Order: sequence, then C-alpha cells, then structure tokens
Amino acid sequence: MVRASAFAATILSVLLVGHETHGETAAPAGASVSLPYQPTAGQIWLVEIERTKTIADRGVTTTESGRISGRYELIGSREGGYSSAWTITDLSSGPVPLYNWAVISVLRGMRVEFDTDIRGAPVALRNWPSVRDIVEKQLLALPKYAGHQAAQNTIHKFFSGLAPETAVPYFLQELDIIASCQNTDLPIGRETTTTNTAQNQAGEPFANSRSSLLVGVDQIARTATLKFHMTSDAEKLSGVLVDTVEKLNPETGETEKQIVRTDAAVHKSNTADCAVDIDSGVTRHVLYEERLEAIGQDRTKVFVDIWNMTVTPTAK
Repeated sequence: MVRASAFAATILSVLLVGHETHGETAAPAGASVSLPYQPTAGQIWLVEIERTKTIADRGVTTTESGRISGRYELIGSREGGYSSAWTITDLSSGPVPLYNWAVISVLRGMRVEFDTDIRGAPVALRNWPSVRDIVEKQLLALPKYAGHQAAQNTIHKFFSGLAPETAVPYFLQELDIIASCQNTDLPIGRETTTTNTAQNQAGEPFANSRSSLLVGVDQIARTATLKFHMTSDAEKLSGVLVDTVEKLNPETGETEKQIVRTDAAVHKSNTADCAVDIDSGVTRHVLYEERLEAIGQDRTKVFVDIWNMTVTPTAK
C-alpha cells in the first residue's frame, strides 16, 4: 500500500481547489509604497534554503530537514513576465531527509529554465521534456526502484502526466514562495485584508482570508519589511476532511484511490516574513511557515513546513 502523504496531500487538495469569487480590501488613508518587481536581465542571485517539516500525531513528532544552495538567473523579459533559470548547486540532508530528497538530489547541477509572471512566480518549465527525462531516468536507476517494476511503472505514469505548467509545484516550490513577497503596493503600517471564497469538493464553500502588512522601509539597508498571513475558515471545514489512500497494484503499477470521510475540523494558515530590496523589488529574505491542524474526536494531527531562505545578488 502506498500512502503518499495521504492525510496531508488530500487536505491541501480540499483546501486549495477553488476560485476567488469576491474580494474586499481595507486600505486606510495614508501613503502607499509601491515595490514593483523589476530585476535586471543577466542578474544572478545565490539562494540559501533551510527547510524543516514536522508531523505531530498521537503524541509522536517526526522531523525532516535539509539545506539547499542554488543559483537563480534572470535570463530576460518576455510578454507577461520573465524567463529565468534555477540550478541547485549544493545540498545536505538532516538526520531524516525530506520526503522528496531523492528528486532534489537528482536535480543537483541541472539547469532548469522556466517562465514567470510579472511578480516572478514560476508558471511553466521551459525545458520540461529534457528535465523530465533526466529526472525519471536517474530515479529509476536508484537501488530502491531499479528492481521493482511496479514502482517504476508508477514513477513513469506520474512524470508522463505532468505538463510544463503542472510540473512547477514539484520542482520550483521554493521560488514560488520567494515570489509571494514581490510586486506589492501597500500602505506603511496599515494592515490590508482580502478575502475569497473557495469551492470545496467535500462540502460547503469556505472562506480564505489574507492579510498583508508593510511594516516599514529601511532606507540605509534599502529593504522593506513585509508580513503576510493567510487563514481558512475552519468552521466551514468541520466534518469534510477527506483522507485518500492509494493502493498499488503490484502487477500493473496502477493505483486505486479509496476515499474516507472523517469528522474533523481543519485549521490552515500560512505566514511569511519578508525583506524585499526596494530598488529591484526582489526578495532578499523570507521566513515562510505553512501549518495544518486536523482535529478530530480522538486525534489531532499537525503538519508544519518551514522555509528559511536568503537571496543574495552577485556582483555583475
């Protein structure tokens, strides 16, 4: 039986499937500061990442961690955004490696080119076919997969089902988090709140709330400090948590999904503390935390994913 982060992955799918149906912003009177994302073509940044994931369930806490160094290059502008490249240059695992460490290790030294939107968030891998073929080939050669046809079939099916756009969350998640701090226009010292309603496949629609705060601007350091916080309406989510179990057929490598409804309240929140360069609009540091709590009658399961990232420009 394969249980690919079933509890966590399915909660995320339930929470994130939806679309914005309305929004309202509370923007008090006062001067706003615009921080447009306007990097220079050919600029290169060195990115240092520390990531820690913990899962607490029934009194037991497990921790996964890893450190990643990377090289981010802005190739040039394009219609609707930019073209960029990302290369993992070094990495080291903690005592318990991150769940996706095998994929991260395969990417070491590989130049991944991608397109972004106007705020620098990745939207599609430009060289996806070559990246896919190399990553899949190297994964299949690993000892834990090399002699298992069923596992190889599952890996092949997974990669075959990804497109340049849908592959982004699996390969460039860190860059999407960095971009979440960029391209803002906010009043200093006044929190701005937006809301949207997401459709829920397992029950009633629920509300997401996002607050943004420009704490201040340091003219000497040439950076702005920002805070973002997003929460979901737990009351609407009570009793609609869905846990998906994937059963692997050893003969074909196909997976069969079994959906189980549980009575639980889900609390979901994301926070990001950012420092952004006021001249280029590029994030210089971000501490990002994603937290999920699933609370049932006799069980509370807590997922915490923390990214601590520093972005340093190189001399041109």
